[in-house]
Amino acid sequence: MLRGILVGLMVGALATACVLKAMASHKAEAVPVAAAPAMAAQDPAALKAEADGLRTGNALLQKDIEGKKAELASLEKQGSGGDGTKNGKKTGGKSWKELAPSLSKGFGSRGEGEERDDKAAQAAMLDFYGMVARIAKQRGIAMDDAMSTPEGLPLLLKALLETGEPPATAEQLAQMDALIASYTTDWDKVHDPAGNTSKLEQRLATGELADGYVENFTGLMSQAQKDANKNYEMFTMMGGGMGGGSHWSNGTRETVIADMTADWAKSIKLDDAQKMQIGPFVEQYMKEYAEVTAKYQGGPEGGSRETWKTMQRERVQAQIKAQQAIASAMSLTPAQAKALSAWATTYDFSIQDAPTGPDGVPVPIPPEK
Repeated sequence: MLRGILVGLMVGALATACVLKAMASHKAEAVPVAAAPAMAAQDPAALKAEADGLRTGNALLQKDIEGKKAELASLEKQGSGGDGTKNGKKTGGKSWKELAPSLSKGFGSRGEGEERDDKAAQAAMLDFYGMVARIAKQRGIAMDDAMSTPEGLPLLLKALLETGEPPATAEQLAQMDALIASYTTDWDKVHDPAGNTSKLEQRLATGELADGYVENFTGLMSQAQKDANKNYEMFTMMGGGMGGGSHWSNGTRETVIADMTADWAKSIKLDDAQKMQIGPFVEQYMKEYAEVTAKYQGGPEGGSRETWKTMQRERVQAQIKAQQAIASAMSLTPAQAKALSAWATTYDFSIQDAPTGPDGVPVPIPPEK
C-alpha cells in the first residue's frame, strides 16, 4: 500500500508541476529564443566539479525521499481525513486549515516580476499529496478520487477562505458548513454501495457535484476576497475533474479501433469469441465522441474552460451509453458484468491520415498508449 501511495505522490506531483508550469507559461510574455552558442571544449576541472555537485544533489534527494517514506508510513497508520481527525479524535496529521497558508503560498500565482519559490512549491505539493493519501486511506478509495470527497475539495476551500486575507466572516463560514453538509449528503447518495450505478456514472455525477459546489463557493466570496486570492481557481480545478484513469489512442482509424477494441475487451474480461462482438460498440462510441467534439470545438466559445468541461461530460455520457448497450446486447458472465460496472476508464483518441511511403502505399501509424 505504501509503495502505491509513493507512486501516487510522484505521479501527482509531476502532474501538478505540469499544471503550474502551464499556468505560468500562459501568463508570461513571449520571449524570443536566442541562438545556441557554438560548442566549446569544457574544462576537465569544471566537469569534475559539476559531477560532484550532481552526486551531492542526488544524495540529498535520496535522503529526502527516505524521510518522506517514513512520513508516509506514519500517514498509513493515521488514516486521518481532511479535518485532521479519525473517528472524532485528533491524529498526528495536519488539517487543511493548518496546511492552507503553505499551500496558498506554494501553489499561489506569481506577481509581476516575481519568481516562484520552487522549494515552497515542492513542500506544498508534498503536503497536498500527503493529505490526499490520508483521505484515500480513510475512504478506501483511489487517490485520483480523494479530492472529490467531502473531506477533499470542500474542506480545502473552506480552509483557504478561513485563513485568507481578508478572512472569511462568521456568516460565510456558516454558509460553507451548510454547503459542505449538503455536498456530503449528495456525495453519499451517489456513492451508495447499494445503488445500481456504475463507476463511470458515479464519476460523472461526482464531477457535476464538485462543479456545483465550486460555483456556490465562489458565489459567497466577496469581491475583495476574489481579488486577493487569485489562486483559488487552481485549487478548484483539483476537484472539478472526474478522477479515475484515462486511455489515449492515436493513429489511423483502423489502428485506433483496434487499440480501443483490445482495451475494452481486456477491461471487461471478454473471451476470444466475445472480442469479435465488441467492435461495433467501439465504432458507435467513436462516432458519437466525434460529433460531440465537432459541436463544441466549432463554436465561438470553443476555448473556454466551461465549454471544455461540458464537452468532456458529453463524451463520458456517450461512453456510458456504450456500456449500457454492451450490457443489454451481450451475454456477460457475473464476473464480466461486475467488471463492466466497475469500468471507469475514459477514452480519448485522435485520428490521423496514414503517411505514404515512396511508392505511395500508406505507412501504418502505431497507436500511442
